[in-house]
Amino acid sequence: ALAPHCTGMTVPARPTLIRTATMWHLSTTVTGTLSSPGTSALDLAMALHPTPAVCGTPTRTARQVITETEPFDRGFFTGVVGWGNADGDGEWVVTIRCAEAEERTLRLYAG
Repeated sequence: ALAPHCTGMTVPARPTLIRTATMWHLSTTVTGTLSSPGTSALDLAMALHPTPAVCGTPTRTARQVITETEPFDRGFFTGVVGWGNADGDGEWVVTIRCAEAEERTLRLYAG
């Protein structure tokens, strides 16, 4: 997903483990050089969305299987939250199990 935006990418052969107070996470640090100075952090976040953690891989096939087999629309199950500035710099993270707020109604999504 990043290849169209980057050159000289470095991807480790295996992920590393990150320990938190309640669980372990797999982490893979991918580095590269942007092909175009006009590419923003948000452009990269959107290129990666949805991640395999929430959709599966390959993305197109996984989306099709989800659509055909799940009896409901995932709606706003996932997204990205972060910041970006006028220079295109920023930091974005994947959200899972989002919520919708409308007037006095709150819908929480979990799975």
